[in-house]
Amino acid sequence: MSLVSKVKVRVHEASFVDKNTTGQKYYFINVRNNYKRRCITIVHIFAINPSLVFINNSKRVYIEVDEIVNINRPLPTLVNAGKEWETWIIVPKDLHMGNPLNQFMVELNNNRYITSSKRKGVSPSGTVPGEN
Repeated sequence: MSLVSKVKVRVHEASFVDKNTTGQKYYFINVRNNYKRRCITIVHIFAINPSLVFINNSKRVYIEVDEIVNINRPLPTLVNAGKEWETWIIVPKDLHMGNPLNQFMVELNNNRYITSSKRKGVSPSGTVPGEN
């Protein structure tokens, strides 16, 4: 099975229950390691500007990306086999990302990139996987 099918990146919009962030919405970027015996290392997470993506020699070329940095969830991070990890960013007020849930990309330590898809069936509030 390919790496793409073994590592999933899914994004959903929600808010925290236990933090003083009344009404604040966040994008939660969830990375699931579906390998049975292999750990993965997340090196970077990016938000892609879809208006600046083009195809060159049958490959997508990303002209502009913004690195996601969350001091509460430092990178790089190791995700054990069968586990998941999650980080979050505040939903920007001036969002110009098209369909934002499909516009994130994770870079692994082996230089593989995996783009996100919408995460379905998630509560609008709850716990964050991988929190200590």
